[in-house]
Amino acid sequence: MSESAFTIYAPIAVMLVLGLPHGALDAHILNSAARNKRHTLGLLFAYVLLAVVTVLFWWALPTVAIATFLGLSAIHFGRSDLTNHHTNKPGSDAMASADASNPLKSLAHGGIWTFLLPLIQWDLVEPIFDVLGSQTATVKYLLQGATVAWGLCLVATISSYLQTRKTDQFIALFAGVIVAILLPPLWALCLYFCFWHARRHTNWVLSTFPPRSAALQFMVVFTLVPLTAMLFWALFVPTELNLLGLSLQLFFIGIFALTVPHMVLIDYYLGSKPTVDR
Repeated sequence: MSESAFTIYAPIAVMLVLGLPHGALDAHILNSAARNKRHTLGLLFAYVLLAVVTVLFWWALPTVAIATFLGLSAIHFGRSDLTNHHTNKPGSDAMASADASNPLKSLAHGGIWTFLLPLIQWDLVEPIFDVLGSQTATVKYLLQGATVAWGLCLVATISSYLQTRKTDQFIALFAGVIVAILLPPLWALCLYFCFWHARRHTNWVLSTFPPRSAALQFMVVFTLVPLTAMLFWALFVPTELNLLGLSLQLFFIGIFALTVPHMVLIDYYLGSKPTVDR
């Protein structure tokens, strides 16, 4: 197996197969939250439209788009990590909600994957940012500033965890930093994205928005839709990129396009509904 096959193609394939379906459940959430079928179609149209606008934003301003993507992902990952819907400890839901709304703690957790990881493994990550069309020197400068801010958030969060004896959160934070430093960048992201973030989100959706059978149907159908779109683009849209560059562009631009409406739905639209346990 070539180096690129192991360090790039393999983790991207795993993230598409095991990570992408958690976002596909958004269609089931929209259907469950809608008042009727017409409302569902309207919400789905707005979701897709926002994804399309996000793609156009990337093509027009790739450097700004990458900075936006990293910032939004840090917030979303952090809020998700600090939201716990499945625990029997008294008062834990309230504490988890308070942690998730704490910007310092959210950035301490989410910034591991969006600030620390790309900066500390810059030699391996810079070619990816270059293929994505960004000005890599500017991205590095922004990452350096963001990582300094992340470090301050990390210190404050660790201090808080030690005072409140939140051992589980401290271990998760420490383990994330170790994984981000030691593993190849895409494999580190893959491990977190698939086996922590996506797994927890999927379990939450399946338990919060029944029936499970309908959720799984939406997951399958709306996983195939973006995968088919990516395949169509790769086969029929002319490009000067080689297979490696095309794969990186399709994956990261596609994930960014889905992250924006996904984050709006999960972190803000559902958060405004008192009947939904966020």
